[in-house]
Amino acid sequence: MEKIEASEATRETAEVKDKKELVRLWLDAIALSSTEEDTWRKRAQEVVDIYRNKRLELSNNTNAGNRTFNILHANVETIIPAIYNSTPIPDVRRRFADDDKTGKEVADLIERALAFAVDSYDFDDNMRHDIKDMELTGRGLSRVRYVPYLGAPEQETVNESVHESSKENGEELTYEEVVCEHVPWKHFRHGPGRVWADVPWVAFELFLTREELENLSPELGSKINLDTTLAGADNKRDGETVKEIFKRARVWEIWDKESRKVLFIAESYKDAPIQVADDPLELMQFFPIPKPLYAIETSDILTPVVPYDIYKDQAEELERVSRRIISLVESIKSRGV
Repeated sequence: MEKIEASEATRETAEVKDKKELVRLWLDAIALSSTEEDTWRKRAQEVVDIYRNKRLELSNNTNAGNRTFNILHANVETIIPAIYNSTPIPDVRRRFADDDKTGKEVADLIERALAFAVDSYDFDDNMRHDIKDMELTGRGLSRVRYVPYLGAPEQETVNESVHESSKENGEELTYEEVVCEHVPWKHFRHGPGRVWADVPWVAFELFLTREELENLSPELGSKINLDTTLAGADNKRDGETVKEIFKRARVWEIWDKESRKVLFIAESYKDAPIQVADDPLELMQFFPIPKPLYAIETSDILTPVVPYDIYKDQAEELERVSRRIISLVESIKSRGV
């Protein structure tokens, strides 16, 4: 019943004219999405802690009874190079092998553009993060981000042929690029759906500075409360206050497929969205992400499954056996003549 209500809530947002009510509906939809995956998210964090051997770090004890055989770490470090071991080489071809010289030249142009785009930033690092998230938590994904570079009209452009007449707020578009950006598994939400094609919206959790808020909305940026503090900055002495440089505002970047709009909503400001933009990328599937990588996938639910839970019993048994072997080896006394 809750899933039906969440779906109806997202459909109603296209008809809501009151900005405060629009913010409330979206925050309710995100809260429901968070609740549905809350159990998975807690378990995913536990598995990440096992991978990082956090228990041993906290105990600071290396005696035989406390040593572990971290089979999870060994498995993940073996699987990742097997899945992704080199940068992909773009291969663009025409769908039909017609005698079309212009079509071939266009295909070659796109192929070279893709090759340059992949080499212009650390594409491999993003892909490895996606695969590691998939193997540890059950789901990994990257988003596509369009990055324009604006400058004064009198400045020399990087490429004279790139949108010479494109201007925004008195500035001229001097360069543009498209990059892939890894999305941390903790900071992603999506609408209800049995399979990925049914998902009506996706949301990314952002932590923005005051300057970034004002860039989004010069009118509202100064009114939004910075409600989050960077890790470690809250360890202040008595009587001290956290400086604004360490504070952030929790903002949800929501891509609504039905209305084909992108909304930025702050949890600390419920009077109106920070910004509402019409389809900025004009992609066929609208979302700025492909279907996420799922380690274990079924056709009835999109909640991820942590892969470690599939072989958890065997891993724990292997650890118990390893500890016993270590204890026996250390208890053996050498005798010689």
